[in-house]
Amino acid sequence: MYTILEEVDDEFCNHWFGSNDGNLFKGDPHGDLRWKGSNSQSLYETEYELKNNSSANDWSDLIGLINVINNTPSSNLPSALDAKLNTATFVKQWAVWNMFSSLDSYMGSGHNYYIYHDTVSDKFQWISWDNNETFGSFKNGLTTTQLMNMDMYYISTPGSRPLCNNMLNNSTYKTLYNSAYCELKQDFTHAYFDSKIDSIKNVIQSSVYADPKKFYSNNSFDSSIQYDINITGPGGIAVFGLKSFITSRASAINSSFASNAVICWPNEIADVHEKELTVEIVPNPVLDQINISSNKSLQSIRITDIAGHIVYFVDNLHSFHQIIPSSSLSKGIYFLEVNHDKVYKISK
Repeated sequence: MYTILEEVDDEFCNHWFGSNDGNLFKGDPHGDLRWKGSNSQSLYETEYELKNNSSANDWSDLIGLINVINNTPSSNLPSALDAKLNTATFVKQWAVWNMFSSLDSYMGSGHNYYIYHDTVSDKFQWISWDNNETFGSFKNGLTTTQLMNMDMYYISTPGSRPLCNNMLNNSTYKTLYNSAYCELKQDFTHAYFDSKIDSIKNVIQSSVYADPKKFYSNNSFDSSIQYDINITGPGGIAVFGLKSFITSRASAINSSFASNAVICWPNEIADVHEKELTVEIVPNPVLDQINISSNKSLQSIRITDIAGHIVYFVDNLHSFHQIIPSSSLSKGIYFLEVNHDKVYKISK
């Protein structure tokens, strides 16, 4: 049971992004995305792992991304960074880390992710990894009170997390982060999570009981579903109960929104199923870029050619407007699918 996972490899990239030709990096051991200059690739090779394309061993795309993150003036950051990274996906993942006080992540410890250079969209795609220490399990030097009351803009070491830090210092990205957090926190409730927690407990309980090498007692396992517990160890280790964490953290998140004067407007968090999807695509026929606007949150966009080959794909969006570069498209007919729901014919 403990080994069931989806390995991040070429097969993963091909399935989720429609290609596996681009570089796949792992942000370990210290993938904090800090700038180390452009003179030597070796300065980055000790901080990240290239998981494919080892014969070419060309890190210029990653170094180019890091350059944009660190050295772009704040006013120009959205246009420059959006051309290099699927920022909407990253921002949504960042909000999840904060919501669950998940500090063994880029936001906290500065690693535990993959980043894939998607050759279809020509953007890096952020892939979170190793989330086993969510619910405040990874303390990162904080007390249990600090973990529970973590501010929505918390960054462990701002100067060493330039992607988060520089995005928060830009009003466009700060608004995008707020909007993503607003949408997610609507479901940070017992009504949403309790049945899922109980269902998973019922599935794994017999395996947990039968495990001779588990770290905790059966009683601790049962109790921690609902209540905070302390287990033996150097100085004792506090473990948040899953349901008690949701209760306390939801209250702390609301307090953080209030103290930061963040308001979640209803049109930002409307259920995507409440109204009929309408999409505007301009221009059509397309020129160098495609502007897509919708009355509902755009979640995924896929473009296929007349033969059914995927020429562009992006998922996990959170935006009502998306700009897609189309200068690489040949003349012809294409089909643009939005939210796995509606298909529109476009031409160039």
